[in-house]
Amino acid sequence: MGCISTATVVIGGRWRTASFTCAVIFALICLGRAGAAQTDAAVRSSEAEGRFAELLEELDAADYATREAATRALMDHSDLTREIWERMLRAAATPERRHRLIAVGVHLAVRQRIGPWLSDRDNGALGIHHAGVPADQNMHTGEPAVRVIRTEPGFPAHAVLRPGDLILAIDEQPFPDHADSQAVAQELVRMIVGRKCGQTVRLTIWRDGQRQEAPLTLSSTPALRQAIEAGMAAEAETAIFQILAEVAAGGPPLVAPLPAQPDPPLMSTDRP
Repeated sequence: MGCISTATVVIGGRWRTASFTCAVIFALICLGRAGAAQTDAAVRSSEAEGRFAELLEELDAADYATREAATRALMDHSDLTREIWERMLRAAATPERRHRLIAVGVHLAVRQRIGPWLSDRDNGALGIHHAGVPADQNMHTGEPAVRVIRTEPGFPAHAVLRPGDLILAIDEQPFPDHADSQAVAQELVRMIVGRKCGQTVRLTIWRDGQRQEAPLTLSSTPALRQAIEAGMAAEAETAIFQILAEVAAGGPPLVAPLPAQPDPPLMSTDRP
């Protein structure tokens, strides 16, 4: 069929022959670009797989900070799919790795479920339970702050913040100097819900004896309420244990369902 078409075009005249040649060249260029794009994607995929293998090793590193950093990196990694996560879970050779991969899996499952609900018209949300700390009770920096009590799986703070972190400012805006604990907690809610879902904010936090900057992209307040009310994290955890029962027979036993999180003292009823 290709030979007949070529002959017809050649007989039709030089202009058509040239047009046909240009079309062929253009098609080859497109094919080359497509091939290059596929190659780039394969390289990125290979690099991501290599990075996931490194993070899997780091999940039970001797240093706690390294284990925590690897867990948060997996939660925040845009290339981590359900299929890759399940392969990592199958390959997890220690209880510590499995503990942490369960936490990662719960986070990914909730994030995937709330994805269709997110709208840039919604008020912003971090996904934290928190308590205000007046300036005179902040023994670290002497300024008003918000203490992170715990974070909600599936929401941005879960991949960035830790229980015990002190939030000192949002986009370089501190909390009122003479505010009491309730006023500080309410001010954080006001500052977050005053922004929109999808907006990036930069938190100034106190962690491990130093100030740090923690950028994150806000989620949605309605999605946060729905996820909490529906118990999505608990549902995801149950589903993951069913996977473990199916694929991890004969593997290292789990000694606890998830890394323990502290119960929230003085938890604010508002959840930004």
